[in-house]
Amino acid sequence: MSVLNIHISLVKFGYSYDIGDTKNLIFEINEELISFLRSSSILFEKRNQSIIVEKENLPYAYFHNEVEFYNVVKKKHFEKNVVISNYKVENQSLILEDEKVYLNGKETQNFLFANALAYFEAIQFFKNCHDNDDQENFEFVDFYSEANNSIIFSSISEKRRLKLKFKPVGTIPLNTEVNYFSKFSEFKDTYTKERNHFHTFLKNAMISNIASFSGIKFEAFFYKIEKILNDAKLNFNVYLQGLSLEKIQTEYSEYKQAYFKNQNEILSKISNQVVAFPFSIAAISFSLFKLSGNDFPLLLIVLGLVGYVFYTSFLARLLMLDLQKLDKGIHHDFSNLSSQKFFDDHRKELEYFTSIKNDLIERIKKLKLGLFFFVTIVWIVSFGLVIYASKLIFKWEWSDLNARYYIFIPLGFLLLYIAIYKFLIICKKKKN
Repeated sequence: MSVLNIHISLVKFGYSYDIGDTKNLIFEINEELISFLRSSSILFEKRNQSIIVEKENLPYAYFHNEVEFYNVVKKKHFEKNVVISNYKVENQSLILEDEKVYLNGKETQNFLFANALAYFEAIQFFKNCHDNDDQENFEFVDFYSEANNSIIFSSISEKRRLKLKFKPVGTIPLNTEVNYFSKFSEFKDTYTKERNHFHTFLKNAMISNIASFSGIKFEAFFYKIEKILNDAKLNFNVYLQGLSLEKIQTEYSEYKQAYFKNQNEILSKISNQVVAFPFSIAAISFSLFKLSGNDFPLLLIVLGLVGYVFYTSFLARLLMLDLQKLDKGIHHDFSNLSSQKFFDDHRKELEYFTSIKNDLIERIKKLKLGLFFFVTIVWIVSFGLVIYASKLIFKWEWSDLNARYYIFIPLGFLLLYIAIYKFLIICKKKKN
């Protein structure tokens, strides 16, 4: 008969539990119960008109509720199946049977039992490390004592130490929705497989992540176990490849400042052109108005205006080429950095550098867009002034134009836009 069926049957018969010293299940005398206990090979005795079943005689490890489980459970209890009779609420059972967990008879994802096993495994693992440490005078566990219930890790280089206190009996409350047993198994397997001073980095990662934790430090070990492993692997790979992540970050920040300086110089040049543009247009417009009727000076102004437009466009092209060079340089530097073998296993560490690259690229895009709009405005305004000058030179009025000629105005603007976009602003990249 399964553990679940035995427990359900005992609950139906009804019993009280001596949660004090004896830890016995006490039933009223019942012949059907006696028959059931005998058929289930459960030892019992009659005492004071009651049937007494010692919990040790049950075919499973019995705990009245989760509080008792946390306080008295031992690793040996998991040699049998386990029952918590009143889990969270009365008469709600949590059962571990054949490595599966059932809540009121239904299989569930509850890692209470797995996490308790992980806790016992961790204590035993650290004890074995202390007993067997002989790797070039390096001690992963510096002190282990069952008398003091203490495990101590110390780092001379960082002048810090970590003290894990463990309970002589019972376990620690961990999040039952997370399987810390599998996480600890990975921790233990990594410790076993890795060599070449990896243990030093693992120990330092434990100390740095847990030592300052204000709560129960053994709980913190499980909560931060993934980060401990990741930090140890990261620092170990940095050590193996002769890299300094902090140095790389500093150097890349200096690259960022250099690129920003170059971008600011281009921005300053654009700003000077933008600031001067309104005054130039105002001066030209005023001159056209004042020189109305003087064809030759008007023609000179028009020629000067056309020259100004092409010179401005020439400068814009040079600035656009500078921006493209910056863009190419940023991608090239980032490509060289990201191709480092170190980042193959630590993609998350690349996020810092990716963020810098993206900021620089986004800034270049905005500068290109601003430059394009500025030159477009220069051409549109200048085109309008040329039309106005031609009106003054040839002395025609808008009313003299036939309606069909108005189509040439938007067509002229369209051709103007194509000229700016195709020939003056867009700089094709040369193929290698």
